[in-house]
Amino acid sequence: MEVRFMKIVRAKLFVFRKPHVLCLLTLAAFGFSASANAAGIYGVWASEASSCDKIFTRKGNQTSFATDSDSYGSGLIIEGKRITGKMGRCVIGNVKRERNTFHLFSLCASDISEEPLQVSLRLISENKITRIFPDIPEMETEYFRCPSK
Repeated sequence: MEVRFMKIVRAKLFVFRKPHVLCLLTLAAFGFSASANAAGIYGVWASEASSCDKIFTRKGNQTSFATDSDSYGSGLIIEGKRITGKMGRCVIGNVKRERNTFHLFSLCASDISEEPLQVSLRLISENKITRIFPDIPEMETEYFRCPSK
């Protein structure tokens, strides 16, 4: 009985000493409710529509960032419960939609850290989105849908 109790205590201490583990558990508790209501923003997006072939590479049905993509602009790959950028990868935990704006509550990982992040995207048209920063209204980044091959 005492051994089992110690295992439980160690497991709980591990969770609270590792904030990224706690974040993952929190997202799991929300049920990873990224759903079809974000399907309109799924795709491969580039900051310059004419640079899609320079920012992204394709092997089979997998799209990834070209080695020198930073020279041509920025981009996002949004598919299912994942958002991938050049510097990191996010798992979407919850989506809140307000008309044409999607607030994606995500857990993001880079080479340096893991942290929760809200990514807010406004759907302008079928082929254009704008990343907005709710705390900095004057800051926006436009992205254009890259054609699927």
